[in-house]
Amino acid sequence: MTERADTPSMWVDPLTTCLATEHAAVEALVYKLDQQHLLLASGQHRWLPRATAEVEQAVADLQASTRAREEAARSAAAAAGLPAMVDLGAIVDALPEGAERAALAARQQTMRSLVDQLGGSLSRNRELLARGMAATSDALALLGTTPSYDATGAVCGASGGARLVDARA
Repeated sequence: MTERADTPSMWVDPLTTCLATEHAAVEALVYKLDQQHLLLASGQHRWLPRATAEVEQAVADLQASTRAREEAARSAAAAAGLPAMVDLGAIVDALPEGAERAALAARQQTMRSLVDQLGGSLSRNRELLARGMAATSDALALLGTTPSYDATGAVCGASGGARLVDARA
């Protein structure tokens, strides 16, 4: 038996595939952030540039899969007779009860959970970085140096560049 071109599975399957790809990309990013967290927490800072490059690559992969999913969602929305810019929940709601609706709803719930994990990983890493920055600032203050930084990370108000050793020592 052949499906008609306008049956839900004809436009849900590509969206489900894109969601699976995006899910894998989010999981990869969470994994890379967790690796970065372990490096930060253990003080293995020599590996941070490599870990950061891997996080940046995971973000680029996620952005590419997100664009593909957004395109598949626009196509699915159009096939369902919905406006092009609707969320996944509206597409799920437009589906008749059945396997496609259940599968898409499950994917949506899984992605929500994974995005929550991503937010937690980001928060933990930010906290460790903030603590490291505070410790560095405290150490510099003990040396009599309190540099301040602008939004680009450049030192503000420094005369003669950064000093590693207090000249009074």
